[in-house]
Amino acid sequence: MKVLYLGSLMLDYEQNKFKSFKNYIEFKEKVDYIFEEYNVELEKTPEKPTLEDSYLFYNFILEYESKKYYEIMKIMEELRLIDQVVFRLEINYTKKEMEQAPLLSMATYYNFYATNIKFPSEFGTEYEKVLVCSKCGSIVYKQISNLYWNTAQMKKKLLLEIPANFYNGSHAIIITERLANIFKEQGITGYSLEPVIHVGKKDKEIKCFQMIINHTMPPLSEKMPYIIDEDDCLVCTKKGRIKFFPPYYDEASLSHYEDFNLSHEENIGKKSRQSLVLVSQRVKHLFDTLKIKPVYKPVVIVKEE
Repeated sequence: MKVLYLGSLMLDYEQNKFKSFKNYIEFKEKVDYIFEEYNVELEKTPEKPTLEDSYLFYNFILEYESKKYYEIMKIMEELRLIDQVVFRLEINYTKKEMEQAPLLSMATYYNFYATNIKFPSEFGTEYEKVLVCSKCGSIVYKQISNLYWNTAQMKKKLLLEIPANFYNGSHAIIITERLANIFKEQGITGYSLEPVIHVGKKDKEIKCFQMIINHTMPPLSEKMPYIIDEDDCLVCTKKGRIKFFPPYYDEASLSHYEDFNLSHEENIGKKSRQSLVLVSQRVKHLFDTLKIKPVYKPVVIVKEE
């Protein structure tokens, strides 16, 4: 696993209030030299700013928490540029890590999200709204009835996720009868099924089930790295623990797991909460065969010293 910072720095002649354009170019050349001296992988746009286009973007790559990263950041601070540096994290996994991890964090993201549709609460699904944290306003919805939904919205998908919504209800994973039968034939574990009650034209009904994952993993390893954002609430959760990095589990925590699992920790999006879905390699291989292609991250095992 290789963790990289993808950094961006903007030098703007107008914004930085340089004494003259010549002074701006001299400062720009100083920054150029620093990146060259530290042999930083870099892309500049444009290569040569002009008085008409008097700005410059540096896009650069540094290894996460490396010596070079800290040295460059110290220089940026000395040059009063630190507030103009923006980073995003990129994690690259090896083929071996992907193939040998006992569990994989599975994210459906937008390819499997039900978008531009009515939420199940609009069809009569009932939820109980529970305040989790009075400081940040985080809430959780508990579904207290069968799932009522227009199953025609599945279209040709075998699996679809309705993401949690702060105003309407909790997330739901919906699978077709075909996929439910395959799970049963393959002996897939860690879930139960509840019928989805179709609301809509009878001839458009697709027989579906709500998939409820009912095995929760132990807490993450204390050795897992995390990043806390300014908007993260430190009273109710440390959201950063599962926002950027793959899940880290102590070796002993993996003594028992199912094919489908939930993380003990929950992530927050727009104040609604949702656990990670963790699946076995068996699930991934089955989904690959069925051409169901979510995004996976391998679980990192923290071995005892």
